[in-house]
Amino acid sequence: MNSFQIVKAKKLLGELLAEQPEHRLHTDRALSLLNEARIPGLAGCSSGTCPRELDAESRLQRSRNRDRSDLGHRMIKAFYSRSIACDRRAHCCRCDLETMDLVQKADEWGYSRYWFAEHHGSASFASASPEIMMSYAAARTTRIRLGSGGILLGHAEPLRMAESLRTLHALAPGRIDAGFGRAPGGDQRVMKALGERPLDAYQRLDETLTLLRDVRVASNHGDLVAVPDGVEAPEIWVLGTSPASAVEAGTRGLAYAFGSFIDPTHCNEALAAYHATFIPSVWNASPRTLVATVAFVGDTEAEAARMAQCSEQWFVESFLRSKNVRFPLIEEGASFPLDPMERMVRDMRRASVLIGSTENVAERLHEMERRYATSEFALVTITDDHGMRCASYERLASILQ
Repeated sequence: MNSFQIVKAKKLLGELLAEQPEHRLHTDRALSLLNEARIPGLAGCSSGTCPRELDAESRLQRSRNRDRSDLGHRMIKAFYSRSIACDRRAHCCRCDLETMDLVQKADEWGYSRYWFAEHHGSASFASASPEIMMSYAAARTTRIRLGSGGILLGHAEPLRMAESLRTLHALAPGRIDAGFGRAPGGDQRVMKALGERPLDAYQRLDETLTLLRDVRVASNHGDLVAVPDGVEAPEIWVLGTSPASAVEAGTRGLAYAFGSFIDPTHCNEALAAYHATFIPSVWNASPRTLVATVAFVGDTEAEAARMAQCSEQWFVESFLRSKNVRFPLIEEGASFPLDPMERMVRDMRRASVLIGSTENVAERLHEMERRYATSEFALVTITDDHGMRCASYERLASILQ
């Protein structure tokens, strides 16, 4: 029995409240709706029990079964740039240009989205302003959706977010995704410089959503109106890696993207919490999810493993040794020294990502589609060789279409 099958919505919400009391407002809202039977099948659930367990598992199972016979003919075509990665060959400005080349190729290959992350003060990443990258990419593509993966709510101001997104959507109608996250985007120095205020992050999200939905024309009277007017709202996504972020998305009726490439530990629990607490809204009539994972696709298993060495070495240096460094070169990976603990952690992470031939990775993506009841995946491929990175995405696109 997997964790989807054993999760109970009310018990999970109670645990979330105990662990993260700052989320009381929306957790209490979800519990209240459960008690009022506004989420079908959860009426009458008492703490820790649910005699009519039509909860996350039931809804997820229906999603898994839907169109299963047609699975081989559907395309999983989400596309995601976790960040604009900088390697040790040159300055980060070169990586911005390589990323734009990749966006244009992704547009041609049939991928549906390209999202830009937000990082500050990083030697590893050159993506400090998703909105600027989205604008530049929109002017050089014709079809693919461009998004923020995501705008960081800890320091962003609602009016600025709403007006930036409206401007982008006016310039590229129907092609803008607005992803929001609560991560700080850097270390304590970055948080101080940006005036980080994490505790009211979701309040700022609510204010931004109100501004985006406002159809009034700006005037000197009444509440402030975000300009330009006459622009439809972009797709809204909440990004996260925990059940708490899933509840924030579900109770607002927003789409949810789980960052498995950061930490896959709570993927099952987060998706279950999202389905259990989802409330239909003006944004979505039914749950929408996306899972972001790491993928390296080679002509052979050995080529894919070699391609992944760059990212694996950086993971050890960055997360285990706390260094702010460029991504290493592939050839450095083979001789990179690891102690036994670092080797164990690297191997554990390797088991949770997609590394292999085109057919192997495509098969694993379809298995993940069934397991997580989602048909959209964000694929993160960071390696020092731009040509190899492009080839990895092109191989996968050719078999998933």
